Amino acid sequence: MKATFACLHGLIRTVEKEAGKLGKVVASITSPIVIGLIRWSGGQLSVVS
Repeated sequence: MKATFACLHGLIRTVEKEAGKLGKVVASITSPIVIGLIRWSGGQLSVVS
């Protein structure tokens, strides 16, 4: 779960750097939702690449 959180946090920070003001608002809204889903699922969510 820590590794997943670290990856998501890094991704979010990268997107925020590249995004404009609106993108930052969207990222700040969706980030807690994603983190909440991970916690709710007990870390069982997987990312398909």
